[in-house]
Amino acid sequence: MRLKIAVVLSFLFHLLLIFLVLRITLPSPEEREKSPFMAELVSPPALNKKPGVLRDKKRDIPVRRLEKSAPEATLPVKKTPTRQEETSTRKETSGSPAGLDKGLLPEKSIRPPGPGPGVEGEPGIQRLPRGRELFDPGIIGDIARLKPAEKGKEESEVTFSTKELKYYSYMMKLKGRIERIWRYPPEAVRRGLYGDPYIRFTIKKDGYLGSVELVRTSGYRELDEAAMQALRDGEPYWPLPENWDMDGITITGHFVYTLYGTYLR
Repeated sequence: MRLKIAVVLSFLFHLLLIFLVLRITLPSPEEREKSPFMAELVSPPALNKKPGVLRDKKRDIPVRRLEKSAPEATLPVKKTPTRQEETSTRKETSGSPAGLDKGLLPEKSIRPPGPGPGVEGEPGIQRLPRGRELFDPGIIGDIARLKPAEKGKEESEVTFSTKELKYYSYMMKLKGRIERIWRYPPEAVRRGLYGDPYIRFTIKKDGYLGSVELVRTSGYRELDEAAMQALRDGEPYWPLPENWDMDGITITGHFVYTLYGTYLR
């Protein structure tokens, strides 16, 4: 019983405290009506705008206003000469000098071209090669092309790089034999000489060597003679196969001298 009375008294006490707090803090509705709420509008300070500057709305790029400037003094426009006038003036300046008439100028005599440096100046005869040009590889190659070798009706010309099955086996054996005999001249090795002569030679049906012709020189007589001597030292070679039905075969060999050795192709 006493507990219930205590709870009721405590509840009433708290209600009284809440009422007093609300009474003190909250104003009455009459006071609210009497005291009006005052509001004051404050305008922002005016910005110092620079005259004559505008901004684009899209890109926000300042655009300057063009002030009217005083009219400038117009300069006289120089007339550019046309092409016809330039050519005419050039002809006048490059022609006869001033103060001389055209009739007083001597006419230029045109001399016919003299005969070239041929044999006794006669036209139609080619110039003979000089001493240094006798061993030029290009000139020797041209002379060899102008003088075609006399071949038999049944002779054929091949190289060591041929891919025809008819000649492949024979050419490989022939190449190996020549490379075993062929030697780099010791004096040329000591002097550091190198080159690649082309030599055309013929092997007859019985395997013996026919004609030997230097098509293009290496530029050094020692190298050319060593390659041609290797061909002569290697005969007799193998006879030509019967199924070839040929009196001889002509071969163009490329003899290559390098600082690391020699090889044939």
